[in-house]
Amino acid sequence: METALYLIPVMLSDEPLDKVLPAYNLQIVKEIKYFIVENVRSARRFLKKCDRTIDIDSLTFYTLDEHTRPEEIGDYLNPLIEGNAMGVISEAGCPAIADPGADVVAMAQRRGLKVVPLVGPSSILLSLMASGFNGQSFAFQVCGLRRDRRNRGNHHAPGARMGEGEIQLRQASRYFPDLSLT
Repeated sequence: METALYLIPVMLSDEPLDKVLPAYNLQIVKEIKYFIVENVRSARRFLKKCDRTIDIDSLTFYTLDEHTRPEEIGDYLNPLIEGNAMGVISEAGCPAIADPGADVVAMAQRRGLKVVPLVGPSSILLSLMASGFNGQSFAFQVCGLRRDRRNRGNHHAPGARMGEGEIQLRQASRYFPDLSLT
């Protein structure tokens, strides 16, 4: 297996794994020993579904959620820098899509580390597919406001829109403090 940061999608429902995820994903998951996860408990459950014989206690988990401080994230990539494959597991769907995993992916990209997204379900794309809307011309409406932990301000402006090639990462303001959404 290639040394990389693998973005591992998880199911959005209780469907059997083989109906949702390709066999290739399961093969990759079985070989990874280091995981960056949004929730350790649900990640361990997902990994057991992927391989009932997996030795969960031999794996290393780093928690990346809304409580993780930005300065902690850099150390999470040490196993990858040392030549070990790593996986990012979200709570549901694809990591780094409206998910704290975007932070570690951005950091890996800045450090020149290889990032490999695996095929899987994305609630955003599934909703778009089922909507009947034209996929060539759409926009996401950002709902609600979220204050950061230091109360520096809002991460999203009310009514902010994105689309037509623009991608707004959930926590982009951490890296672009002067970002203005218009």
